[in-house]
Amino acid sequence: MKRKARQVPILQALACGAAARQVVDLEEASKEESHAKSLSADAEDPSREKATPEQIANAATSCPALVSWPLHRLPAQPATVRTVRVGETGRAVSVSDQELAAIAPVQLIRHALPHELADQLLDSLLQESDSWKASSWIVHGNQFTTPRTSAIYEFAAGGPSSSEDGFGKEESRTRCEPSATLDRAADLVQNLVRERRPFANWAPTLALGNRYENGRACVGWHSDFLNSLGPRPIIVGLSLGSCRRFCLRRSTAPDSPRDASKTIVASIPMPHNTVVIMWDDCQEEWQHSVPRQADSTVEKHAVAGLVRLSLTFRMSRPELAQHRKSCHCGRPSALKSKEGATRESQAGDFNEGMPTGRYYLACCPMGTSKQSHG
Repeated sequence: MKRKARQVPILQALACGAAARQVVDLEEASKEESHAKSLSADAEDPSREKATPEQIANAATSCPALVSWPLHRLPAQPATVRTVRVGETGRAVSVSDQELAAIAPVQLIRHALPHELADQLLDSLLQESDSWKASSWIVHGNQFTTPRTSAIYEFAAGGPSSSEDGFGKEESRTRCEPSATLDRAADLVQNLVRERRPFANWAPTLALGNRYENGRACVGWHSDFLNSLGPRPIIVGLSLGSCRRFCLRRSTAPDSPRDASKTIVASIPMPHNTVVIMWDDCQEEWQHSVPRQADSTVEKHAVAGLVRLSLTFRMSRPELAQHRKSCHCGRPSALKSKEGATRESQAGDFNEGMPTGRYYLACCPMGTSKQSHG
């Protein structure tokens, strides 16, 4: 028997935490939609017999998804969302970009830059990234190295304090001067944010570059340090080269009234010239990662091959420098959002019970040597 396509109402089932999931048969929905359109056309055409209000109402109630859950056209490489429970991986459901924005505090923009500019930026970064270095950190006396190389680009508007990107002075990233092409890209990224949030006084002062050489290059689950960015920062990621998966998962506060045994995980394919805007809640209530993939599953770029280059544009806040402190061991500290400080919300708010408004300083493991106490 031929299996019929189905669509799950993500907003009701995932974002609002509804227990019962309404499953819509798209084949039947198409029939009902055609029937509803014919009834509507009958109402407009005086030569046809008028449809009664009861017939129109029956057409809507027989397929409520046409009213309460409009169908969205999926992009060529849609994001997927699943609910992960303890001991279960969950069923992945494809969602449109609009549905993704309603589930997580992110906004996906495809073909974000003019194609010529994106290609020029990729070409220049492929050459420059040969000099980028892997970062290192120490945990319990053991040194580790990141499976990717990185660099920091500082923009003129950032001033001298922008070099403190929240990872500490010892962090071993290469410092680079942005090219005219990168400066233009930064201006366009700023416009993308302000077009969607005109009230946001956001301008990138630095960009963190990461080079993922192949599918083995990755970054694990984390949220970005807030040292120089401050609470609730806006961060914009630009993906160039091969297509890798960018994943998000929602953090759960220990005392959350929600079911702590489950969380929402989104997997977003990021093809060349795609931007993801991580809005203010993303670093404090969600974690993100670029997981390992088999090289055979990575969609190669015509020029870059398996290589993916990412730029994350950030706005530093120099006024936070006076609050920086070192750990008692001599290492720099990292500002993090404190889980357990939960917000009050109305019923149905998918941010209910999420951490907000409280922060703490923790020892930062980045760097390879201890600082002297000062």
